Amino acid sequence: MQLSIYMKRAFYPLASRLSSPVQGKLPKRVTADEAVSTIASGDHIFVHGPASTPTELLEALCRRVDSHGIKDLRPIHIILGGKVPWTDEKYFGKVRSNGLFLCGNVRKLVKQGQADYTPVFLSDMPTYFYNKTFPVDVALISEEIKIGKLIAENLVENGATLQLGIGAIPDSTLVAMKNHKDLGIHTELLGGGVMDLVRTGVINNTKKSVMPGKIVTTFAFGTQKFYRFLDNNPMLHFDCCSWTNHSDIIRANSKMTCINSGIEIDITGQVASDSIGSTFYSGFGGQTDFMGASSTSYDGMGKAIMAISSRTAKGQSKIVTTLSEGAGVVTTRGHTRYVVTEYGIAYLGGKTVRQRAYELIKIAHPDDRERLEREAFERLNDIYVHPHASTPTELLDALCRHVKRNNLSRIRPAHIILQGRIPWTDSEYWGKIRSNCLFICGNLRPLVNQDSRGFSSMGVDIDCSRTATSSAKKIIGTVNWSALPRVLNRISAIVNPSMPRTYGDTVIHISHIDSLVEVKDRKIYAKPDRGKPNEVEQAIGKLIAENLVEDEATLQLGIGAIPDSTLAAMRNHKNLGIHTEAVSDGVLELIDAGVITNVKKSVMPGKIVTSYGYGSRKFYDVINDNPLFHFESCEWTNRPEVIRSNSKMTCINACIEIDLTGQISSDSIGRFGGQVDFISSASTTYDGKGKAIITLPSRTSKGKSKIVGTLSQGSGVVTTRGHVRFVVTEYGIADLGGKNVRQRAYELIKIAHPDDRQMLEKQAFERLKCMPSLD
Repeated sequence: MQLSIYMKRAFYPLASRLSSPVQGKLPKRVTADEAVSTIASGDHIFVHGPASTPTELLEALCRRVDSHGIKDLRPIHIILGGKVPWTDEKYFGKVRSNGLFLCGNVRKLVKQGQADYTPVFLSDMPTYFYNKTFPVDVALISEEIKIGKLIAENLVENGATLQLGIGAIPDSTLVAMKNHKDLGIHTELLGGGVMDLVRTGVINNTKKSVMPGKIVTTFAFGTQKFYRFLDNNPMLHFDCCSWTNHSDIIRANSKMTCINSGIEIDITGQVASDSIGSTFYSGFGGQTDFMGASSTSYDGMGKAIMAISSRTAKGQSKIVTTLSEGAGVVTTRGHTRYVVTEYGIAYLGGKTVRQRAYELIKIAHPDDRERLEREAFERLNDIYVHPHASTPTELLDALCRHVKRNNLSRIRPAHIILQGRIPWTDSEYWGKIRSNCLFICGNLRPLVNQDSRGFSSMGVDIDCSRTATSSAKKIIGTVNWSALPRVLNRISAIVNPSMPRTYGDTVIHISHIDSLVEVKDRKIYAKPDRGKPNEVEQAIGKLIAENLVEDEATLQLGIGAIPDSTLAAMRNHKNLGIHTEAVSDGVLELIDAGVITNVKKSVMPGKIVTSYGYGSRKFYDVINDNPLFHFESCEWTNRPEVIRSNSKMTCINACIEIDLTGQISSDSIGRFGGQVDFISSASTTYDGKGKAIITLPSRTSKGKSKIVGTLSQGSGVVTTRGHVRFVVTEYGIADLGGKNVRQRAYELIKIAHPDDRQMLEKQAFERLKCMPSLD
């Protein structure tokens, strides 16, 4: 595994040249004013930082603006240390900086509309510089203690590899680790808190699996004492963030323990670390890279930890029922595992929304808990249940009869998607049966008739069903597979002759089944026929097919009108492949026409790979006993390194609404699903040809704009603004890659409904304090 990881490491040619000597060339010794004398109006200038911020050069730059009438300078930076001279009002309209990460000395400029902020992950920054998305003409180079103790004593194991930020909580966490052994460091940002632990031998990096013996980091920031510690120290290894923050590298570390902080967290586990309302506080950095990767580490021992004080300095709770309007979500509720305040540790992994609220309220400030409980009840009172193909209606009816006859209570069926009538929705079962909706089908495993050797196929719903069946204590109703014991005690199953027999990881032997219920008269559930896509959906599909899908691409699409209309517009494409979470009728015509051949796929060539299928009767007939369709567990189909390995991976997903910064809501009305898995992985594919596409009509059926100034309060953010690349409505395509928020607003307003554009421009100005523009 290690060899393959290091083979994928990429160095850009420019970076390589900088370390190679140029024969006969030496720099001239000049003053700061002489050094900036060649800078002209319109230049894009990269500024080094934070510890290396070239203050003298920045001051000289501003003096040149004063003396030579230079204007439209575009500095681009990550974090700057010290005073930033162009914050003076006399430079407004002359110097407009673009922050890839925000700190206090430039935050006010962004809020005033006099500077830009670009939401971008640290690991993506080198790519944007290399491909000129961020053009550079010139480079100027150069409560917490208690929280830390809780983390150190309860969540950090001996031999762990740590990622920490800079600040009081990371430093206090390190201070509390003086009795630990054999710790290692792999982090994007290194602070002085490591020094004492290195000297005492606590941090020795000997147990690391990636670059053992080395502290690996991207940049460092601290005191003069800390810089002396770094000087000529062979233990320190500095590398490009496109490598240190690469999810494959992070996952490969042993006991990867990532500790990050946020501005506020809602009771479902959604974390805002970027912005609140119109105020941008910091930036994306590497939080999503590390939080997402550590929770799926290769050794299964990684930990994603969110540290946050219970209250702000003004006494307001940082644990909230719904995030503030305009909040910038960096860590989605799907990534959040551990949350730590000074009042304790909440573990959210595998928890329902109701359980998450309970855990988080326990660690809120005591004076806020009663209010949060009251607000949580108001928000979480209803459970939404989705439809899907294989719902075992007869067993659900029998379950409810059993509950009623024996006066049972606290029955907790978990499921993903259900179809047909759900009997426990009747009020007589309230308080007795409480289901847990996870997204897809899976409460009772539907099976086809066994073959002569006793093997049965689990049909079209493999998704998480394979894992659920092998780990369940009981499969009656359904299970939360990640929360139940690994020992299988009992399976009750339906034998349904109408269920297609499928290929892949779909087989279960009859000897594992405790009880069978035979269904003779009921067909499995088919997708309702909603007619042909309307003109808007057809226009979106055509735009995607003609502009964003290349020949020989590997596709991931959802189920619905826009995916079907996109596929319908691809009849002239060649050698397409499918690797997706869900497959439906839309692929059938392209298979018959020889457009979908799967021959150019790099992962399982020749096969349509999917996790589940849901479609018409004709669709089920086609996939029955058809080796072209290969069904796998979603833990494999949706795994980032598998998705990234596909050639020309093109992922097309839908959303409910998008705000002017590119933040996507797809969860609170719909579902979480695999959107984050595919969208984030498509933009970081190994061949560099992946595309992450979000689709939506410009308006709802009631005529309201789906492109909004700020997301509706309580919206579930599935795709962060750092992940979004292409957005498509019936009015065009917006490419948000590498764009700052002002440019993003401009691009999105262009593809909004014409009658909504003026309104959105006003909302953009109110939020950004400047007009949206391309440059």
